[in-house]
Amino acid sequence: MKKKCILYLHSVAVLLLCTVSSVNAQKLFTAVPVNTTAAESAILRNTFRKQTIVQLDLPAIYNHVQNAGKSSNIIIDAGNLFKWDVLLEQHELRSADYFAERTTAKGTAQLQREALFTYAGALKGNDRALVRFNIRRQQMSGNVLYNGKSMYIEPLKKFVAAAPADRYVVYYAGDVKPVKGNCNQAGTPASVAVEQKAASLEAAPAPDCRIIEIATDSDWENYVQGVTSTDIIENLNFVEPLYATYFGAQIVIKYQHEWATPLDPFTSIYACNNAGSTRLSEFADYWRNNYAWVKRDISLLYSGVDFDGSTIGCAYLGGFNSASDLCYAVIQWIGSHSDETREVLVAHEVGHIFNCAHDEIGCSSTDGPIMCSSINVACTDNCTPYWSALSFSAITTSMTQSYGSARLRKRDFFYPVNSTLAFGLPYVASGNDIFITSENIVGSSLLGDGSILYSATDNLTLLPGFSASVGNGTGKFIAFIGSCVFNTQNKQSQPQTALATTPEAVQQKAVANNIVYIYPNPFNAQTQVNITVAKAATASITVYDVNGKIADNPPRRSTLIPGSNMVTYNNATLKPGVYLFVVDIDGQRYTQRVVKM
Repeated sequence: MKKKCILYLHSVAVLLLCTVSSVNAQKLFTAVPVNTTAAESAILRNTFRKQTIVQLDLPAIYNHVQNAGKSSNIIIDAGNLFKWDVLLEQHELRSADYFAERTTAKGTAQLQREALFTYAGALKGNDRALVRFNIRRQQMSGNVLYNGKSMYIEPLKKFVAAAPADRYVVYYAGDVKPVKGNCNQAGTPASVAVEQKAASLEAAPAPDCRIIEIATDSDWENYVQGVTSTDIIENLNFVEPLYATYFGAQIVIKYQHEWATPLDPFTSIYACNNAGSTRLSEFADYWRNNYAWVKRDISLLYSGVDFDGSTIGCAYLGGFNSASDLCYAVIQWIGSHSDETREVLVAHEVGHIFNCAHDEIGCSSTDGPIMCSSINVACTDNCTPYWSALSFSAITTSMTQSYGSARLRKRDFFYPVNSTLAFGLPYVASGNDIFITSENIVGSSLLGDGSILYSATDNLTLLPGFSASVGNGTGKFIAFIGSCVFNTQNKQSQPQTALATTPEAVQQKAVANNIVYIYPNPFNAQTQVNITVAKAATASITVYDVNGKIADNPPRRSTLIPGSNMVTYNNATLKPGVYLFVVDIDGQRYTQRVVKM
């Protein structure tokens, strides 16, 4: 029997169903093809083999999606060139406790959180199409992948500063010229076949709620060239489908920082693989020493430095499935790069963290995989980014075994205050093992009633520092054990019905300050139960099947010392399936779902 918990503030239990708009609110926007000037054509030839320039009414598109709310339908019609009938959903990459900071010569200050501007969706009548859009008041970009083709739209001003604001570049993946630069990592043996592509490698839904928590930094050189944290969020919105579609892994941005002073801690002109210091080692060392409080899985430094040699990106290989803190990458932000190039570059460097080595087979063909050392060098026509079979295996292993599985499953909500007062919009956070330390404040605004929802598939722990309250008006706070809430393609899981628990039970769990963590999960013959306690205690483990019957009940109780304790569960005869592990710590029980392979 799965134990579920919910905490309602009864005075504010108001459903938010009335604020959701219907997707039948659609509008047609005409994309008018226009000619480029001679000067514009000369600049565009540096980046593109071919492209189309269209004129679009961005203010009208922006106002339409803003007024539509959560769901919208826009049709962008360019006549014989293309016609996109797009179903869009608001898609928030930032976590509920996300915040961003900027360091200047005067110190570090928190930045105001910008209203949601990232969208995910599909083409009407084609659920398998992948659509991502970033729509802000002054700028729009998008990626539409369908029928084996990937198309992009982005502002012409990104390439030609003097271009009119209503002009946009439209191109296919493969229309971009090869990038002059590569990733400085070791290659893979040439004997390994890498021909498999997206259709054959698309993963089945993951048995757990895979969430890659990312933190980003941006150096002084990047700030000078005008790159902001918002630009980085837009980039990660395009990167996410390459992990969500193949591996069922959602990207969540926890924290962002940018350096608005030349006195940043990064000085090396080498990205990596230098006898002395490198930008990668400087970044990793500085963040280990100064940002340990940022609970993240992967850290990315976006740099404006023109690195020595031809290197444009670098990462520690295999750091994700390691006990060491090696989940760092450096990405060079080159202004003339297209969104397609930057998407593949970032996915490539993150792939190294997931233990992907460089592909060598297929990189001289007309459509090479993501992990070719030279970004986009092989792609010539109708290309779509894809992982090779070798990379697919490496990433899957990193996500399902040992430390990698543990990283993806655990989410910490540590920031002092999560609030829906600013916009009256819902915050939704999902994961397998959720630990909440923050104060949570719900309330109303002109946009409606706010809500905060935490959905854990296996374990939800309210730690000291947690509280939930009403700021003004009405709102709703819910914490429950149910299904993943994961929206990447115009779909969203619905929470399971939650069972109420008494406030005393919630408070008892918060005060206990015990943490139970099981990995690897899924497991084969044995798994480790990590139990952290504030004082000496004893613990036992009982295993139940999905029908609530005892499947295993080891007789020995383990003696726990204050701090972290590792208890090995070993039962090779346990049949493959889904089980509930109930850990009893001096009478207090903690339940987690575990998969036996």
